[in-house]
Amino acid sequence: MTSAHPSLIELQSLLRDPGTEQGVRGGSEAIRHILRGCSSCRAYLRSKMVPGDRLPEEPNLGSFQPDRNYDGAFAAAEEMVSLLSSRSSLDSLYRLLTHPDALANFPRNHHDVPRLVKWLVANSFAVRYDDPEEMLNLANLARLAAEICLPSAAAGRQKLADLRGRAWGQFGNALRVMGSLREAEDALATAFRHLKAGTGDPELRAGTLQRMASLGSSTKNFKEASQVADEAGAIFVKLGDYHKYATTLIQKGMIRVEDGDPEEAYFLLKQALPLLDPDEEPEMLLAARHNLMRCYIDLGNTMEAAALARETEEIFSGLRNPLIVLRLKWQEGQLLRDLGQLQAAEQRLSEARQGFLKWGLPYEFAGISLDLSSVYAQQGASNNVERIARETVPLCRALELKKEAMALLLQAGESSGRFH
Repeated sequence: MTSAHPSLIELQSLLRDPGTEQGVRGGSEAIRHILRGCSSCRAYLRSKMVPGDRLPEEPNLGSFQPDRNYDGAFAAAEEMVSLLSSRSSLDSLYRLLTHPDALANFPRNHHDVPRLVKWLVANSFAVRYDDPEEMLNLANLARLAAEICLPSAAAGRQKLADLRGRAWGQFGNALRVMGSLREAEDALATAFRHLKAGTGDPELRAGTLQRMASLGSSTKNFKEASQVADEAGAIFVKLGDYHKYATTLIQKGMIRVEDGDPEEAYFLLKQALPLLDPDEEPEMLLAARHNLMRCYIDLGNTMEAAALARETEEIFSGLRNPLIVLRLKWQEGQLLRDLGQLQAAEQRLSEARQGFLKWGLPYEFAGISLDLSSVYAQQGASNNVERIARETVPLCRALELKKEAMALLLQAGESSGRFH
């Protein structure tokens, strides 16, 4: 903090625009200076004041700290003025929410707080394939804003419960993507508790059920995940939203793929594709094609898988979301392995594995490690098989992926000849 006297323009700004955003921003340094007790500047302002005007209060010298940094407090004050006077109230609310000095004075009853929560949820969902950490950050802010919002801002307690259920649902989904499955379970349980106290919005409930189904798939609770997806699908059919119904069929197909039932998965995915609106969610169409490719691979129809892979690459050549690209490389690696092109398969799987490690996605890292290990085993590269096992088995155990851990250990044992 400088001890230099403010300029004449800064002092005049205090008198001319004291209650506006311009006045607060223009006179901030002058106020800081006056709060430090400058008698000459206070005298100048008194000489220019009209009756009824007041200066900032004289500091209490018993508690005044001359070296204290007032920047945080003034930043908070400036954001509050901006919120009240600016058209971009969402931006101002967002900055207040993320500013530690401003949060204590967050306007919990502001009418735009619910809109901020929905904006944060939507943006969290939008970056799910681009930046999982930002997805979690935005979802956490949505949860925070929803929790401190007052019923008066949300048009009543039931609407507020819906708002909180929406925010907690996305927070749980983001936690799942980041691999924090137990925390995701707690968050989604909280979401459903809020929804129970809400308006009973069927679309909101169905969306939260879909998030629960995704979590069930991640935790290997496949039967429960399928049942939850069925419940969500029935709601969407009742609402007449057949695109969303198709997304539940794709979700069930993905669950069946993970559960080792490619025939049922194939049937579900084929049923979903004609109902899906590719313009609304191109990522879901890509997910359906990816998993249909996986079905062909698991059923031994490698030529059909290769043809679908070429067609999919042509359709989605412009889609370059980082996580989608990694998953596409993963499936390309699986396909190349099954076609016997082991060197190319190793390259694709190694690149994707490093990508999942970079993004901090432990479940994907563990899953692709098993595929890469199988390529090394076919190549006879026992040292690499054992290396993958050493790197991945402890992670699998920590994530309670018993099947994957056992498979890696078996591959390592067979590759080294210990089980022969």
